[in-house]
Amino acid sequence: MEAYCMKCKTKREMKDPVAGFNAKGSPVTIGVCTVCGTKLYRMGRTEAHEGMTPPPKPEKQVKVEKRDGRLVIVESPAKAKTVGRFWERDILSVPRWGMCAIF
Repeated sequence: MEAYCMKCKTKREMKDPVAGFNAKGSPVTIGVCTVCGTKLYRMGRTEAHEGMTPPPKPEKQVKVEKRDGRLVIVESPAKAKTVGRFWERDILSVPRWGMCAIF
């Protein structure tokens, strides 16, 4: 079985190929380059995967809903009040970080 060797910069025969699956459940084959000894990693189903059952695919992460509005960070309380009056919203004070206006 052949795989691309990054060190030799060409396709080389794989020594001791081992078929398996990566973390996402895709089929891969791992072996060693016969010339330089570098680890080879070939993605995709091969004849070595016959009879193997892939692991269950991991569940997709739940998307976080975007909040409505924007966060504006200003240097002083006076600027925060001015921006708050302009957008007609409340002002949130965060200690040590200055003033934040949520719009």
